Amino acid sequence: MRGLSGGGGSAVDIILKVSLIVCSFLAFLSLAIALSSGMSENYLEELSVINFNTSTLGKNLIQVPDTRGDAKDGCGRAERAIDGVSDDAGGFFGDAESFLGSGGAMDATEDACNEGTENDKRAGWLPAASVDEAEGSVAEAIGIQEYYSLHIGVLCSGRYDPHFNEAGAKPDIRECTQKFNTGQTDLSRKLDEELGAGPFQLGLSELRLSTRLREALDLLPRVLTAMTFFYFLAVLALAAGFLFSAATLVFEYALHDMQGLALLGSLGFTGFGWFVSATGAIGITAVAEQVKNVVNEEGATFGMSAATSPELYFLLWASLVLATAALAMLFLVWFRMQDDTDAAYVEPVDAEKDIWDDAADPHGFYPEPVEGSPRPNSFGTPPLPERGRVTNLTGAAVRRTAAGGSTSLHPSSSPLLFGSSLQRKTPPLLAIPL
Repeated sequence: MRGLSGGGGSAVDIILKVSLIVCSFLAFLSLAIALSSGMSENYLEELSVINFNTSTLGKNLIQVPDTRGDAKDGCGRAERAIDGVSDDAGGFFGDAESFLGSGGAMDATEDACNEGTENDKRAGWLPAASVDEAEGSVAEAIGIQEYYSLHIGVLCSGRYDPHFNEAGAKPDIRECTQKFNTGQTDLSRKLDEELGAGPFQLGLSELRLSTRLREALDLLPRVLTAMTFFYFLAVLALAAGFLFSAATLVFEYALHDMQGLALLGSLGFTGFGWFVSATGAIGITAVAEQVKNVVNEEGATFGMSAATSPELYFLLWASLVLATAALAMLFLVWFRMQDDTDAAYVEPVDAEKDIWDDAADPHGFYPEPVEGSPRPNSFGTPPLPERGRVTNLTGAAVRRTAAGGSTSLHPSSSPLLFGSSLQRKTPPLLAIPL
């Protein structure tokens, strides 16, 4: 793969790297958009992790027709009846009251009646007129918001516009907590504070939510706190992975030696971002769906419902898929680089030894150096001629031998320098009769 060793790269290599850059960027962008939701009022509100409709929360406390007076009269009649029975029995048996324990029975009856009337009072303390004044919004009557949404690192609240009962009503966000201030994302605490500051100065416990519902609401801040930092790290890692991926393409044409380092950096950051994104997507999806189901099952009695965001799920899981594709392409580029390195490897040879071994005669003697050529070294082996003097043993110089009257061809400087492979075998010495 020529592109990984410098020189512009093949079309396949360029397409692979461009695809890698695109996937890395889209993975980073999708996660960054999801993380930025809730930065301000009504900003990407549709990307909330979970949202709650609390416009009728507390409807179980609305005052029903007052029957407390009739209940008290009934209790009084029951007490008088027990007292009368005790008096009649006393005429036959003496102190029948102490014998029958009528005083204990009267006390028990009185306590039960008082407890029943207090429960009735507590269950119906919210005047219906207050709800009517709030146009049916129980939330407004008791001093809380009609809508709450939890984003990654943010809790927002507001009311429905134009009215929660109208078709197509949308939330109008009035307030959002500071981004990444996870201590302010506890919905239970938020409701408790607003109820205490409301016209009736209540607490969340007085709404008598079920234990299962309270546990579901308490689970959210713990999970979202962890997921907030997970996704913050994932966005940073994917951004770094994208930059390193872009560097692998840039280094096609410059700084070729840095291409391997850029590829390793991209593998490391993209891999870390992928792992954190996968953990966050699984965690948020599982917890949000669990809480939504519990609220919708238990909350109908108390006037509370919940919904999750398909748009957020799409961004979270799309980012994970894109990061997976980018990671797969990074491994492909890495393996192609290794294959290219192996293919380009040439076993080192002793060029000097091979050249002069070819020049030796059948008896192992080296030809006498031609005038001007390098002298043999201390081992008796002529050194490798300097570059530009002798590179191809097919070149030869003619000299007349002292005996035999023949002309011998010996390796020497030749115009055919570096003309062919140094490994080619050539006759070291030819004798031509004169």
